[in-house]
Amino acid sequence: MNWALKHRLIILGTIIVFVASIASIIVFFSLPTPEPTCTYEGVPIECGLSVEPLSVPLVRYIRTGTRPDVVAYITNGNTDADAQYVNYRIDVYTKKGDLFATQKGSVTIPHETTHAIFIPRVASFAPEQAQAFLTLTSTPQFTRATTPTVHLTQEGFSWSLLGSTPRLVVDIRGDKNTTVHRVPAIVTVYDADNVLIAASRTVVQSLAANTQGTLTYTWNQPFKRPPARVEVIFNTP
Repeated sequence: MNWALKHRLIILGTIIVFVASIASIIVFFSLPTPEPTCTYEGVPIECGLSVEPLSVPLVRYIRTGTRPDVVAYITNGNTDADAQYVNYRIDVYTKKGDLFATQKGSVTIPHETTHAIFIPRVASFAPEQAQAFLTLTSTPQFTRATTPTVHLTQEGFSWSLLGSTPRLVVDIRGDKNTTVHRVPAIVTVYDADNVLIAASRTVVQSLAANTQGTLTYTWNQPFKRPPARVEVIFNTP
């Protein structure tokens, strides 16, 4: 091979390598950029969405007459993140530490709300004293909130028939902007020492925006101590 042919082959090879490099660069930059991946405790979450863990401010076993009930609260205090697939387990133990009831469930909790769980007659027998514990069994899926939280409010309340079959009527007011349908409403009842003495559940069948309504709760047996305060938690969507 003479020098001129060898020189031409070198130039041709250089041109081929250059063109191939340019083509590779064009292909690389034309490919779609992969979305960044963010997680919260191993669960995918929108990048930039800041969340705090859910809290459990109340878990309580209550014996009303001969009926064993459990009530619990789970709070989502995040300002712009809804919590989906909130999986939980409630275990109830006797005073001696024997497990006698377990309940599992899954709920969705909008931002800046508390979700109440009420389990009436949690077991077939009702020890005088017991302890209930709530465990979040998996990490919730947090998603950015796209709609305002719906707020129903408790106003006044009145009692009747406390000596036989207690009857509670609670005055409520609807959300400022949203009409609601079939919203569970869990009430907890406290004595003068702020000790939880009873709980129950009903449903707000329908309540127009910014209107008043009433809820009625009844019990089949009188309370051991006089009621002094009530709190209603609305499980709004």
